[in-house]
Amino acid sequence: TDVGGIKEILIGEDCGRVFPVNDIKSGAELLIQFLESYDFRASLGNNGKKAIAKKYNSTSFKVFFENLYCEILDN
Repeated sequence: TDVGGIKEILIGEDCGRVFPVNDIKSGAELLIQFLESYDFRASLGNNGKKAIAKKYNSTSFKVFFENLYCEILDN
């Protein structure tokens, strides 16, 4: 459901879909779309794998922690 920042993550990376909170009809329609289309599921899954590899690899963690430590030291 569309809570927090989930929409920005999923839609921004084209690796998922969201529906409004308490909108059961929209949720059910999305589930049917997932169930009926292997290509749709595969596309979202592949995009998710790419997003994870891009954002959560050793280089990105290194940069994150270097920036964090520099910020702490500067303060």
